[in-house]
Amino acid sequence: MIPLLIGLVGCPKSDDKEMLLPQAKSLQAVNCEVRTNITDNKTNFDVYFNAWYQSPIKDVPEGQEQHVEPDWEYWYSRRHSRLKAKEDCTSFYIKMEKEWKK
Repeated sequence: MIPLLIGLVGCPKSDDKEMLLPQAKSLQAVNCEVRTNITDNKTNFDVYFNAWYQSPIKDVPEGQEQHVEPDWEYWYSRRHSRLKAKEDCTSFYIKMEKEWKK
């Protein structure tokens, strides 16, 4: 999936769910993506959250799946460890599940 950069916001991590994903109840899908960023021989892992207000997969006549660009993207953190970046994703999914169950 090639994300469309709709809003790239560089700000510190926050537990404010409303800031992380506006209108969380109306979202159809969310995704957490870890992107590798190599600069000056240093490897960093950027964590991005993506969200869709409609299904992220569109049906096409031949039955093949076509991915839909995210409606919303948010830069969340930069880590030096892939494991820490994945922990950010896990935490994000747990928060979103709690938000949807409200």
